[in-house]
Amino acid sequence: MKFSIIVPVYKTEKYVKQCVDSILAQSFTDFELILVDNESPDKCPEICEEYAKKDGRVRAIHKKHGTAASGRNLGIKSAIGDYLCFLDSDDWWADSEVLAKINDRIERTSPDILELYYKFHFDSTGREMIPNTVDFTGFDGLENHKKIEFLINHDRLNPSAWGMCISRAFIEKSQGYFDESKVIEDIDWCLRMFSYSPRVDAVAESVYVYRKDREGSVTRTMRFKSIQDLCEIISSAPSILCDKENPVHQAMMNYVTYQAMIASALTFRRSVEMDRAQKKQVRRTLKEFCKKYIRQYHSHPKVSKALKVYKLLGYWGMARVLGFYLNHRGR
Repeated sequence: MKFSIIVPVYKTEKYVKQCVDSILAQSFTDFELILVDNESPDKCPEICEEYAKKDGRVRAIHKKHGTAASGRNLGIKSAIGDYLCFLDSDDWWADSEVLAKINDRIERTSPDILELYYKFHFDSTGREMIPNTVDFTGFDGLENHKKIEFLINHDRLNPSAWGMCISRAFIEKSQGYFDESKVIEDIDWCLRMFSYSPRVDAVAESVYVYRKDREGSVTRTMRFKSIQDLCEIISSAPSILCDKENPVHQAMMNYVTYQAMIASALTFRRSVEMDRAQKKQVRRTLKEFCKKYIRQYHSHPKVSKALKVYKLLGYWGMARVLGFYLNHRGR
């Protein structure tokens, strides 16, 4: 079987059918769909079972309640496809040719990781938006680490599980399971995957629809635990991406520095739920990271600009400027 598509399901009875229907409508049909019910208290368990009874490609797995990461891990262990795709159960694929487009790139380049791009759907207005458009001319001719640098510098490296199609053999080789203790588990997972220097390719167009502004979404409000997890991931990254002779490790350290800029800005974002002591703790960690690494890893255009402010105003001044930008422009 070519693909296993894994969808953790929890409290999304209003949206999960749109998600599942977008998968079952694919013109490329060599796949299994694994719905992992995370002990959802609504009608999601019944909906999963209904799909499993109607379509032989669908498997419904019911587990005790845990994180989305635990659902993905169970899905990975149950999968039999050569490649794994992930969706969140309140999102969906953009059209019926998504899997055919993914398969076409895989047949051409045999990547370990295929990066997928997305567009936002705003529930409150119905509006859709593609965050940025990129000219991929010449991308296919780049060396592997240059492809990764291209994706990072153009904000096209998506660390989220749903932003990748990944070889099951590569996951097994790298023990690529999610850390179930973290809220921000995707970035940690991504860095660990890339520490094994995967062959990387990308689908240039937006194939995934990410629902924004949904009531009850776990990503709608940023809390201290999320920022704390992100800081721990940033701080541990140099020990994971430690080979200075490995161009993939060096490229990914530039990505980590970019994440440090985002985390610094978030400590000044008004909507983030942190008290004064928590902000102080986070900023101290990020200040130390920037002191060691920002001058070395600043190839991302936004980090390069932040570095200029850092040189003039130091870490605190830079973080305040980034926070001001985030509060007035959003992200």
